[in-house]
Amino acid sequence: MPRVGLAQATAYYTLHSFTGNPDGAQPKGAVVIGKDGALYGTTYTGGTSESGTVFRLTPATGELWTETVIHNFSGPDGLYPDAALIFGTEALYGTTRGGGTGAGTVFELAPPSTAGGNWTETVLYAFDYGGFSDHSQDVIPNGPLLMAPGGTLFTTTQGFAYGNSAFPSGASVALVPPASPGGTWTEYKLYTFGFTSGYWVFAGVVSEGGSLFGTTFYGGDEYCQCGTVYELTPPATAGTTWTETTIHTFTYTASDGEGPQAALTMGPGGVLYGTTQSGGTGSCEYGNGPGCGTVFRLTPPATPGGTWTESVIYSFTGVRATEPIRLQVL
Repeated sequence: MPRVGLAQATAYYTLHSFTGNPDGAQPKGAVVIGKDGALYGTTYTGGTSESGTVFRLTPATGELWTETVIHNFSGPDGLYPDAALIFGTEALYGTTRGGGTGAGTVFELAPPSTAGGNWTETVLYAFDYGGFSDHSQDVIPNGPLLMAPGGTLFTTTQGFAYGNSAFPSGASVALVPPASPGGTWTEYKLYTFGFTSGYWVFAGVVSEGGSLFGTTFYGGDEYCQCGTVYELTPPATAGTTWTETTIHTFTYTASDGEGPQAALTMGPGGVLYGTTQSGGTGSCEYGNGPGCGTVFRLTPPATPGGTWTESVIYSFTGVRATEPIRLQVL
């Protein structure tokens, strides 16, 4: 696996400026790089139906790249995508927060068989509110997908608060592909979150050693409710509930972050890296409390069942850097 390092950028370029219709608006998810060197991503709104798009940015001579909308969402096929896409063997896969049967979709976007042709979008699974019950937590997919060997897809759902539910707690879900092409995908709710384990799961999951790891934006500590980092361990019997372990609870202190909202990154040795919206030693006032946000590291215990060690490796200050920094593959 290539290592990622930091280097000073020599210049800053705008690759594409979105205009709304027809090229999309409000790109929220990260872009992914295809084998062809193009960038693929989504816009939350815009496009021909103002419901979001999937786009491709192709390198071109000069500063501006060439943008092509490869799919316009319209409702039954999904609405408002805001998470990063992933590549399967050939096709792109992603989620939408709405559309389908009302509570979001997981979709596949297959490339054309001939250059310049149309991409083909297929809704693999449509989430449903299930009668707006108090327990509609496995709805509104909001994180990037994770594809396991065999094609099973994992993600998180924001959930829906209704009736006596004060907050949507959210869930972690799995989508299992059909035994034969064209069949029905099956959704499994792996775990439903709550107050102590955290709620408002936004960021999807990463995997290591068979477990899934992710963050919650709220919950955890009774007084702070600053969010958590969790591990989900698979059950001995397939199809039953996974076991949740909170491996870090964020606190209302300058030495810790608050409100993790983005996906984790798995480093060598199972070390987890992530960011928080607020907290740290900066002087901003965002999110749950003070601080301008952090980059944190979670180091796994030396022996199974031990305590993970969290350290803030950078606190943002709210002051613009003198030179932009870019990531480069080493």
